[in-house]
Amino acid sequence: WTVGASVDHYPGTSTRQVELRVQIPLQWGYQYQGEIGRAQADYAKAQDALDNTRRLALLDLQRLRQTMDNAARRATDYDQGVLPRARQVADNAELAYRKGAIALTDLLDAQRTLRATVLDALAARADYAKARGAWLLRTQPQVLTGMP
Repeated sequence: WTVGASVDHYPGTSTRQVELRVQIPLQWGYQYQGEIGRAQADYAKAQDALDNTRRLALLDLQRLRQTMDNAARRATDYDQGVLPRARQVADNAELAYRKGAIALTDLLDAQRTLRATVLDALAARADYAKARGAWLLRTQPQVLTGMP
């Protein structure tokens, strides 16, 4: 029940009004359809938000996994293919320079190429380490923190 009262006074006149209010809710046949409908709509909205969050998390994990796989492949290519060939080319250039078969500029060019290749291989390893760390941080944080 709600009970209320108010007094109104209008200056310059002698009229005053007194108001009394009583409000009694009559709930015959009221089955809370509005509240139930709102709760169902809120539940559906929350379920959609949960599904969207799960979908975004799965996409994020797939992106991290793909980044890690690509970085691992690139690092392996450098370690097993590009870097050994670059070292072999630099060694052959040094041998050829000692025997007088190539000029000093060619030897320096081969050494500069080897240094650039070593730096690229280090960058590939660093990229792989970062990608693996990001993957482990999202999937197995206890491995990185050492806590169970």
